[in-house]
Amino acid sequence: MNLINISGNTFYIRGGTNTGLYLFDDNSALIIDPGLSGARPNKIIKILNERNIELKYIINTHEHNDHFGACSQFKEYYKDVEILSSEEAKLYIEKLELFSKYIMGGKSNIFMDEKLKNRSPKEICIDTVITEGILNINNKKFEVFNFKGHTPGSIGVLTDDKVLFVGDLLVGEEMLSKYDFLFLFDIEEQIKSLERIENIDFEYMVIAHSKKFISKDESYKIIDKHK
Repeated sequence: MNLINISGNTFYIRGGTNTGLYLFDDNSALIIDPGLSGARPNKIIKILNERNIELKYIINTHEHNDHFGACSQFKEYYKDVEILSSEEAKLYIEKLELFSKYIMGGKSNIFMDEKLKNRSPKEICIDTVITEGILNINNKKFEVFNFKGHTPGSIGVLTDDKVLFVGDLLVGEEMLSKYDFLFLFDIEEQIKSLERIENIDFEYMVIAHSKKFISKDESYKIIDKHK
């Protein structure tokens, strides 16, 4: 597991869910999508410690626990870390049983609830709700985009290095060819979100489930495939 530089102060760590990292001038960091709980967050903590980086912020792009599940482990280690998400994502992150209820269309059950709790074993609280627009963190500006479709609370984050983190708005080509149909909460909103990307000024894109980051030109091809 390595910290891979994309551009400027923007990095990512490859995995089942790719984790973004922005390094501030004071050697503190923002993480985007920490991933599942378990061994991975411990490995990320080791990477940060080796570089004397202190984690201060976590942004969750949406309310699926393969993206936010590790928040509780990071919070245990970094007591003052600030955890951020959209309002809609906050509802599901803080109440895990809601996810199994809405995908089942009725009352949840012990099997589903226990599976979800095992993947995010401790309660997670969102400290700050973020909305679309400019987000100022530690004297740096990020831009947040509503990318509804995959989930109601999905967002994207653009760093000042023009690197766009899109969560699960898109998946890598290898995953796109593997599955007949993607998990979509709202297809109409998904298409709108895909069309928004073309008007965003970015140079590189990080897709949460992909083997590599891609350029803006490369993104057009995969957006068309998703459509």
